[in-house]
Amino acid sequence: MKKTFTTDVRIEIAAAAGQVRAALLDMAAWPSVHRRTVHAEYRERHDREDLVEVWAANGDGLVNSRLIRRKWEPGSSRIEFASETDDARTGRWTVEPQPDGTTLVGMLHEFAVAEEDLPKTGALVTGLERGSRDYLGTLKRAVENRAEIARLTTTVETSQFVAGPAGAVYAFLSRRAADVGPAIEGGAPGPVLARVLLPPNEIAYKQLRLPDSVEAHLGRWTLTEHRDGVLVRASQLVRLAPGDLDAAGIVAAQEKLRVALSAEQADRLRAVKAHVE
Repeated sequence: MKKTFTTDVRIEIAAAAGQVRAALLDMAAWPSVHRRTVHAEYRERHDREDLVEVWAANGDGLVNSRLIRRKWEPGSSRIEFASETDDARTGRWTVEPQPDGTTLVGMLHEFAVAEEDLPKTGALVTGLERGSRDYLGTLKRAVENRAEIARLTTTVETSQFVAGPAGAVYAFLSRRAADVGPAIEGGAPGPVLARVLLPPNEIAYKQLRLPDSVEAHLGRWTLTEHRDGVLVRASQLVRLAPGDLDAAGIVAAQEKLRVALSAEQADRLRAVKAHVE
């Protein structure tokens, strides 16, 4: 015998409903928006439905993945979702336009608990509500501050050709997982990087503990095979935290980060090349 429980958390966002809905559906952007999301991949994409795999990190830096199927109707105020991984958790987002031009956004979860597990329900509900509030809070920041976020975001890319098989390059990067991505110094103690191995040609990572001056830092290794070797590309996205910097200060801070991260990426690429060749 099972009992059904529901959590329902809502937030008001100062943006049009269409903008909010687009942000909810843009799964590829989630790692740069939501704190716990390390990586996301579309497994299926259709006009009114998709299947996505999302990797999220817990407080200890451990990464778990979950398959989520989402369904919606064009122009609808609801986006339904259901876990296809290890539980029967379902839910929906609701996007309701308000008379003043804002949008009321809801995140609802529904799940069933067996009778013998009922004592654990309180902790599960608390965790879901806390996660929903965190998710809706970062969604609100992303949608309401799109121009500022774009201004504070910069990317760093470095590449290196390696005259060797892609499998050997990937195996080396996989074994060196603890050193796979450069971290920006600073931040609270604890796990620094969360990583997702995506064989045979990608590794994604995200920095979990950040200095106060940085709001997001994530990156990816990508291997592209050629006839005589493999092109290894290292890319990173860094977003400064909102603060008191003027336009010139933002440019200077971003350039300092680009120089430091580019140098670290180049060192790692040289190590890959030396090992494989």
